Amino acid sequence: MEVTLRLDNDYEPVPDVIAVDRPIQQPYPTRAFALVVEILSPDDPFSRVLRKCRLYERWGIQRILVIDPDTRVVWSFENGALNETTLLARRGTKEATAAELWAEVDRQSTGN
Repeated sequence: MEVTLRLDNDYEPVPDVIAVDRPIQQPYPTRAFALVVEILSPDDPFSRVLRKCRLYERWGIQRILVIDPDTRVVWSFENGALNETTLLARRGTKEATAAELWAEVDRQSTGN
């Protein structure tokens, strides 16, 4: 399902991935949620991705990640800045890491 966010009167970003801890409001979320992921693509300028991250942060989204599948680098957007990270998410004592993400991507691409 594609989710459009109404964060700004002039701009409605469409995140690549979101994670929520409650049902999504329809027709679009009106409250911040747990996680948003932007996946870089050749037709999506980095400046546009940064603008989206700033809007997500201003809106109160708890965790903002930017993933570059070509270089396999993951950044966390916090306090207005991108910082490279290996941690995708944490819930209690469980963690999801970038290494696990790339291992799954490799597994899926080889069909194993």
